[in-house]
Amino acid sequence: MTPQLIEAATALADTLARENAALAVLDLPRAAELLAEKQGSAEAFAQAQAAADLAAAFDAEQRRLAAAIAQRLSDLAHENHRLLERALGVQRRVLNTVARAAAKATGRAPRYGATGALAPARQAPVV
Repeated sequence: MTPQLIEAATALADTLARENAALAVLDLPRAAELLAEKQGSAEAFAQAQAAADLAAAFDAEQRRLAAAIAQRLSDLAHENHRLLERALGVQRRVLNTVARAAAKATGRAPRYGATGALAPARQAPVV
């Protein structure tokens, strides 16, 4: 494993770990802030991996390092997927709750006409 590939893989793993930490506590703004960094790290990793494939003669220590970082990346990627799915589910439930509450609130709230006076109550549509 080349030093460039180790560095790129470590940077990607560190970025995923920070994003996973944010997602674990549902800090979605902080997780979203890491998107550009994650994309850049993934691109750097892909480029380093392509370059390393050209120089595929690894010694035993490089293979051990490669296996360790590959396992870390795999674990972090799986956790990242799980946490993203969880965050999306929570966000969906929150939005549905807000939408239901808004629908109930607007059904009972007084309505005002163009003159500023209370408008007559609306009748439910006949279907």
